[in-house]
Amino acid sequence: MKKIESICPYCGCGCKLTFLIEKGKVKKVLPYEKDEVSKGKPCIKGLTLDEVLRKGRIKAPMIRKSKFSKLRKVSWEKAYEFIYKKTKDLSPEEIFFVPSGKITNEDNYVLQKFARIVFRTNNIDSCCSRVCHQATVEGLKNVFGTRGNPWRIDEITDRDCILLIGTNPASNYPVIFNRLLEAKRKGTKIISVQSIINLTSQYADLPLTIFPGTETALLNGIMRFLFEKNEYVKESEKIEGFDQLRKVVEKYDPEFVCETCKLSEKEFFDLCAMIAESKRFGVLHGMGLTQHVNAIENVHSLLNLILLKNGKLLSCRGEINVQGVGDMGCSPIALPTDGIASTQKLEKIWGKKLSKIKGKNLIEAFLVSPVKAAFISNFNPAQSLPNLKVVHKNLRKMFLVQMESYFNLTSKFADVILPTPTLIERIGTITTGERRIRFVNRVVEPIGKQEWQIMKELSKFFGLGKFFAYKNELEIFREITEIIPDYDV
Repeated sequence: MKKIESICPYCGCGCKLTFLIEKGKVKKVLPYEKDEVSKGKPCIKGLTLDEVLRKGRIKAPMIRKSKFSKLRKVSWEKAYEFIYKKTKDLSPEEIFFVPSGKITNEDNYVLQKFARIVFRTNNIDSCCSRVCHQATVEGLKNVFGTRGNPWRIDEITDRDCILLIGTNPASNYPVIFNRLLEAKRKGTKIISVQSIINLTSQYADLPLTIFPGTETALLNGIMRFLFEKNEYVKESEKIEGFDQLRKVVEKYDPEFVCETCKLSEKEFFDLCAMIAESKRFGVLHGMGLTQHVNAIENVHSLLNLILLKNGKLLSCRGEINVQGVGDMGCSPIALPTDGIASTQKLEKIWGKKLSKIKGKNLIEAFLVSPVKAAFISNFNPAQSLPNLKVVHKNLRKMFLVQMESYFNLTSKFADVILPTPTLIERIGTITTGERRIRFVNRVVEPIGKQEWQIMKELSKFFGLGKFFAYKNELEIFREITEIIPDYDV
C-alpha cells in the first residue's frame, strides 16, 4: 500500500497523519510518528477517518429552477450559467459570501477576493470565526495587537498552574489533553471552571462549577484578590490601562463574586490562592467563554489576568482552519491586509478599486436584514444558526449557492449545489490554532472542485477572469505571502 502524509481535517490542533492508500482509496489511517503537534499520538477521530470519508458525498453539480422543484444534475458549465444569470444584477448589499474553516487558506483567500472584486462587497463572514471565536480574535487584537495566539501548545507542559475555563479538551482536543496529563504528572496544578462539569473536570485538582454567564465577574474577582495580596507581576504596572483596571475590579469583592457565581467562599479563595501562588501561569479557554452576549468582556478579563501574572494563553481553536479563514480577511470588517479601510495595498496588487463600506455579518445576512443571494462553503446555516424558524424562512427567499462535500439540511434550500473535495482531497495550506502553517497534501483524487477553481471558472462569466488566472495553489500562496507578511515564511 502507498503511504501519504497529510493533515487531519478535524480540530485546530492540525495533526499530521499517515494515510495508507490502496486502489485510490484510504484503507487505514496511522499516526505520523515525527509529528510535532501530536507527538505521534493523534486522537481516535483522526485515526478513524477512513470510516466516514466517502459516505453521503455530493458527486455532481445540481440546480433547481424553483424552491419547489427537485434538484437535477447538470454540467459545471450549466451551473455557472445559472449562477451568473441569477446574480449578475445584484448590488453589493444584496449578496453574501460564507467561507469556511474546513477548507484551505488558498480557497478562502480566492473566495473573499471574488466577493470583493466581482461584486465589490464586504458582505463576507465565516461561521467558525463568527460564532465560535470572534471574541477571542477581537480580544487578542485589542490586548496584544495580533489576531493570533502568540504561544504554542507545547508550552502547556512547563506551566505550574493551568486554568481551564469554558473548555473540555478531554473530549474536544485529546492531543492537548495529553499535554495536560503530562503537565499534571510533572506537578502542574489544574483548575477547571465550567458552567457544567465535564470530562476534563474529573482530572482537575480544583474543579469548580459556576452559574452560566458569570465568567467576567469571577475573573475580575480573581484580579481584585491579586491586587490586594500584591501577587501580580510588577512589570504589568507599566501597561496602558493598569490603574483603570485596578479601579474597575475593586467593585468585585468576594461576597459579590461568590453570590453571583454561586461559589462558596472556600472555593473562591482556594481558586485565587492557587493562581496567586503560580509563577508560570497558563490558561486554556473555549466556547464556554466566548458564546455569550458579553463574550468580549469575558476575553478581555481573561487576557488582563494573563497580563497580571505574565501568563500564557494556550487555547486552541475549533475547526482545522478557523485561524486561517480569519487571516485571509474573510470578514465584513477586515481585509487580508488589515482593517476595512486598508484598501490601498490590495488595490495596488489586485489592480481593482475596492469598497470601504463595512459588510454584513453572518447574523445580519441570514436573520436581521437578509440578503437576496448567498454563496456558502462547507457551512450548514439551516442547522447551525440561532432562531432557525426565521433562518429557514429567509433561506427560502434567497438564491442559495452551496459549495459542499456532503448533503446536509441546507441542501434542501439550495438552488445550486457544487461538489467540493474534503480536506485530504485538496492541495494547499491550513493555519492551526497555534498559528502553525501546515501543508495539505492530496491523499486521494478529489470529488468535485476546490473553491479557488470554482471562483476562477465562474469569474470568466462576469468578464473578470484576468483577476483569477491562477494555475495552481502555489501561485495563490505566493500572492498571500505578498499581502500578509505573517505568511511570508
